[in-house]
Amino acid sequence: MNSRQLAERMDISTGHLAHIESAEAAGSINMETLRRTADALNCDLVYALVPRAGSLEKALEEQAEKVARVLVQRVATSMALEDQATDTDAQDYLIRDTVSDLTRELRKALWDTPL
Repeated sequence: MNSRQLAERMDISTGHLAHIESAEAAGSINMETLRRTADALNCDLVYALVPRAGSLEKALEEQAEKVARVLVQRVATSMALEDQATDTDAQDYLIRDTVSDLTRELRKALWDTPL
């Protein structure tokens, strides 16, 4: 389908269609215009948010690890100041254990924790 044909199906001018195409390329097109364009093309508009981590579960784990690292580092710093430093292996274990606790028990609260 060429631009003229699509413009006719949308009941707009080819100039207006060019404006729509420019808005789409710039990322400033609105949802209603996308829906109307999809209708004219006999398509369904599908709008989706896809986690960059690959899955919601992976995104949850990554956030839990960020929170766990902050929490464990605070404790490790405090302990080091008291001459009771923990080694890296112990800290890694605490981080893994904290991630497990956070993902199991505090799913919603993870997103409220300032990092």
